[in-house]
Amino acid sequence: MKILVFGVGQFYQRRKDIFQFFLQGDELIGFVDNRAYDIPCFDGLPVYHPEQLHLIHFDSIVLASASFIEMREQLLHLGIGREKILYWGQYQACKAPLGVRKLLPEKAERVETKGKKILVVAVEMDLGGGSLAAFYTVQALVKMGYAVTLAVPDGDERLLQKLRHQGVIIWILPGLLFYPTEEISTWEKFDLVLVNVFLNIRLAHIFSSIAPTLWWIHESGDRYSKIYPSYRYMFHEHDTSSWMRDVRIAAVSQRAKEVFEAYYPGQIDTIMPIGERGPEQVKIQDIRTKPQLRFAILGGLSQIKGQDIFLEAICQLPETMRQGAEFLLIGNHSTVNAFSTKIHEKAKALPEVKMLGVLSREQLKEEFADIDVVVCASREETLSMAIVEGMMYGKICITTDATGIASYIEDGINGFVVRAGDAGDLARRMEYVLQRRTDFRPMCLAARKTYEQNFSMPVFAERLEREISLTRDMWQKGGWNTQYSSKE
Repeated sequence: MKILVFGVGQFYQRRKDIFQFFLQGDELIGFVDNRAYDIPCFDGLPVYHPEQLHLIHFDSIVLASASFIEMREQLLHLGIGREKILYWGQYQACKAPLGVRKLLPEKAERVETKGKKILVVAVEMDLGGGSLAAFYTVQALVKMGYAVTLAVPDGDERLLQKLRHQGVIIWILPGLLFYPTEEISTWEKFDLVLVNVFLNIRLAHIFSSIAPTLWWIHESGDRYSKIYPSYRYMFHEHDTSSWMRDVRIAAVSQRAKEVFEAYYPGQIDTIMPIGERGPEQVKIQDIRTKPQLRFAILGGLSQIKGQDIFLEAICQLPETMRQGAEFLLIGNHSTVNAFSTKIHEKAKALPEVKMLGVLSREQLKEEFADIDVVVCASREETLSMAIVEGMMYGKICITTDATGIASYIEDGINGFVVRAGDAGDLARRMEYVLQRRTDFRPMCLAARKTYEQNFSMPVFAERLEREISLTRDMWQKGGWNTQYSSKE
């Protein structure tokens, strides 16, 4: 096939080596970009303006941008056939079995004390909140005695190897979101399928007709992330609540439930918070003797995470207080856009601020040992993995009222809740902590207790077992050909 790629920006440049791998058997004949008159050539190939496409013979055009909706609509408006327009992952799925890998467990035998096989379907296994939720869920299922298979489009090798060591079969399936239905129907039969996150709406629909399926929703609304509009558009044929009575749907928090049901009213069956494996006991640090208190905000640079609010709050602190503290930004800081540039520039101007970048789970554990305050400045977040971890380690935690975790915090008792987007409110709480160093041991103990009662692995395993049982019970009531529905 003769292939064109629409987009020559960061999206493509970060992925072009992968694209070249999948190009096997096809010919890349050029690029398409609305800036073609300024960028006539890229990587030695011509760059065409979309309005020139009627002059070019090509078989498919691959969309290489997060703005794929606008791209696709522009092409359709220009008369390009729908069948010629491919999403990035769709092209990868079309080229299967290229890139497909099956990673067998490092153990000789998998633990199967329950005699039940569970498939977990997730997005890329990385250090993001939704992915880590799936990671800890797989670990919990293994410990509960299930034989677990994980299907992901890609993943952090360290996380994948950890799961292999614990006896998990892992399928790496590039373009998993678009994997052919006929291929999925030939897969090994499972006693239950757990489909993680809204992005996998198509797969949740497909599996709901094959096996008992539990669909776990994590996403925030569309003010910042645009997940719902983007993937409802991409999978428009699945964008209906009519099939959702055939799947049990769990939300990670009440906030996630409200977001989902704004689109699909009355479809959430249960709230299922995450579980995270942590130390059985923690030592609460005495911050009175520390020369500097360490505040940390975790997450990749993005407006929704509110690093700009965090830095503005630091600037509002008295200079003498800033000198008695250290402020850490932990997460992916490599994205280049107006927001990240602003954060980098402002951080450089503040000597007490350090940008640590991405840390492995082991490095983060070491860093947490010396962190005193965990801050979530998010403008919107359905839970907050950072605050859950902060509570797990018995830290002082400050979150905004626009997070799902806020409903677990009694302000001033087991943490603090500040107004989202209000740097002054955050600064006042940070100043309060810096001024009253002797008052926080009870709060840290209460935070740890909140973790143990709501997010510890034993509590999560019990909750997960209950949801598995209810999901299978729905299926066993005659299958989905009956009128039985959990939503009725």
